[in-house]
Amino acid sequence: MSPSNKKPETSNAVSMCVPCTPNSCYHDLECGHRIKTLYPDQCGDNCKSGCKEWGGSSIPSKFICPDCVTFEVHVQLASLVQFGTPECSNSAHQQEYYDEKISAFAKDIIARGQAKNHRPCQRAEKLDPTLQFHSEIEGADEGYGFLSAPEPTPTRKRARSTATLSIHPSLQRAYTLGTHALGRGGPGRPPLKKGFVLPSHARDESSIDGPVDLAHQGCKVERAVRRAMQALNSGDEKFE
Repeated sequence: MSPSNKKPETSNAVSMCVPCTPNSCYHDLECGHRIKTLYPDQCGDNCKSGCKEWGGSSIPSKFICPDCVTFEVHVQLASLVQFGTPECSNSAHQQEYYDEKISAFAKDIIARGQAKNHRPCQRAEKLDPTLQFHSEIEGADEGYGFLSAPEPTPTRKRARSTATLSIHPSLQRAYTLGTHALGRGGPGRPPLKKGFVLPSHARDESSIDGPVDLAHQGCKVERAVRRAMQALNSGDEKFE
């Protein structure tokens, strides 16, 4: 097959990575994030602009934005830390407590979207259609597909001085001002950023391992959101 015959095929494949088009699995949402569906799907009410090929139309069912859910879980987790946690015998028990709360927060937020008939999806990077196409091919080669298993959380050396929590910069400012006004903030994925020192009641000072390092909670939040979204996509309404 000559190169001239291959070019249209590649061009068509790249066009499928243009968001909010009939043959694309990608959509740009009003919140500023990009999502990907399992199959090409019609725009939702929360898409930034309706598909022009469909006359700019959309269907009432919105998409549940994974990035927004992740941010909400971060907000609730930061609120939980602010008010303190139950007494735990050691750092392992405290981590188990946080894991359960993170999972519950993610399931609850997504369940509320499910109750409104909103659609599950996967977060996607905002890339040029050509780059999006090539990144999709690379992901398939590496075995990472839609709703694939999360990457293993890298091991971290336990801190012995202060505990830190991965939260959005807007939350850091809220705590700096000494307020509990945990606003939702603007669009943007919560970065894995250190710097917020937990109040004394949120540290496991009695543990022989020292204070619990919570900087890796960001990975746990993303994993919990992904798993809850997987459960919804598979039709498991109970998220078991």
